[in-house]
Amino acid sequence: MDTKKLINEKKWLSFKKSLEFIHVPQNEKEMKLRSLCFERLGFDEVYANQLGLSIYRNKNQTIKLENKKIEYFFFASILKKLDFQLTNAQIKCINEIENDINKKSQMKRLLQGDVGSGKTLVALSAILNLIEVNKQAVLMAPTDLLCFQHFELISKYTSHLKIKVTLLTSKIKQVDKNKILKDILDGDSQIIIGTHSLISDTVKFYNLGIAVIDEQHKFGVNQRNKILSKGENIHLLLLTATPIPRSLTMTNYGDLDLSIINETPKNRQPIITKVIPLERYNEVITAIKRALKRKEKVYWICPLLEMSEKLDMVALVNRYEQLLKEFREYSPVMAHGKMTKEERENSINSFFTNKSKILVASTVIEVGIDIPDATIIIIENSERFGLAQLHQLRGRVGRGSLQSYCILMYNKTISEIGKSRLHTLRNSNDGFYIAEKDLDLRGPGEIFGSKQSGEENFRLFTLKDFELLEIAKKLSEKNNLNSKVSYSQQILMSIFNHDEYIQNLN
Repeated sequence: MDTKKLINEKKWLSFKKSLEFIHVPQNEKEMKLRSLCFERLGFDEVYANQLGLSIYRNKNQTIKLENKKIEYFFFASILKKLDFQLTNAQIKCINEIENDINKKSQMKRLLQGDVGSGKTLVALSAILNLIEVNKQAVLMAPTDLLCFQHFELISKYTSHLKIKVTLLTSKIKQVDKNKILKDILDGDSQIIIGTHSLISDTVKFYNLGIAVIDEQHKFGVNQRNKILSKGENIHLLLLTATPIPRSLTMTNYGDLDLSIINETPKNRQPIITKVIPLERYNEVITAIKRALKRKEKVYWICPLLEMSEKLDMVALVNRYEQLLKEFREYSPVMAHGKMTKEERENSINSFFTNKSKILVASTVIEVGIDIPDATIIIIENSERFGLAQLHQLRGRVGRGSLQSYCILMYNKTISEIGKSRLHTLRNSNDGFYIAEKDLDLRGPGEIFGSKQSGEENFRLFTLKDFELLEIAKKLSEKNNLNSKVSYSQQILMSIFNHDEYIQNLN
């Protein structure tokens, strides 16, 4: 199918007529055709998006790489030492990444995996395959704590290999930092783990081969490009624990190949989710007491939203003071976005290192904390969160072999729609299903919690219209294979595309 055939089949008017009928309809007949005109212009918008991504992708796959034979010795030696088996989904993703690395073009891949699905191990397979052919690898994460956890895990996995793993964060003293920077430049450090400080001009690599970016939606396209400018033809692997609906994947990440881990390790028990009213507060306190006696840890989450920030802040502090009074011997700590970064990290670190057993927080703990002995998460006023965000918060527990619980507490003023959303979460642990539901209910901005740099924001096209999106994708790919971009297509892209990808085409 081509665009002319599609326009005839859908009985769409011309671009010009569609604009006229929407803005200045002359009679009732033209008024009735407005919804058809919106559909036509919506398709033009998503076609421009897919066309731009397709051109960008092709442009960046022409680079030829020098191929060296990889023996896969490093990663195979790690697999032998594991006390568990990889899931079939992990094995599939590892194979997809290996195929990319063995091609003569640069890898650009997005690895999606639900919370606790084992993405780090899959990423480590890619890292070690590049190190085996004398390349360096960088792993960039949004917070110091997440970097430290990656550093500890990767150091443990690679301890029997002659590989130097280096941690570079803002907390490192200047004297130590200078030594680290020299080791990176000289090639003495093979795996470098750090925050966005890795994109600083002072960080120079000996021979960077792959960049892995964890929780990639916390970084903009420009930051991603900056790390890729640190060497020649660097492979790129993006990780996300936020399951993304298919339509959002196609419109925001259409320039990337996609791998999905849709299984969790066999030793993980499903998290039991309960939906209860705030009036049953005393029952929740009793449940917390039982968990603390078993030497387990507890998260208590309160909303902190911009539109009601002052009231929310008071409620969060009040809840912290109540829990402090009730559980003083367990040293509750508080973490929220209005604290300084240092104060917040100190609180989270106290929880991480067992100085505290209760963390009262806003959604600052949504991603990146892996604490296996945290088994209960209470989310207060849960009806005020999006489904995808609640699922991410729930993923902070259930990280070990212990049975974990997520308690969704709601206010008595909750609507029937609000209740049905919470019941969706109670009845499913499948993040991809939940993300699709959230897209239907609240729109694309809620999947990541806020709009991201480089994320497409459609004005006319609705992401629920998957059929038209599929047609736009096929037409754009067919166009790229068969011919150069026409003048009318260039005009179309200039009208609709304002995101960073399209700016990068120039």
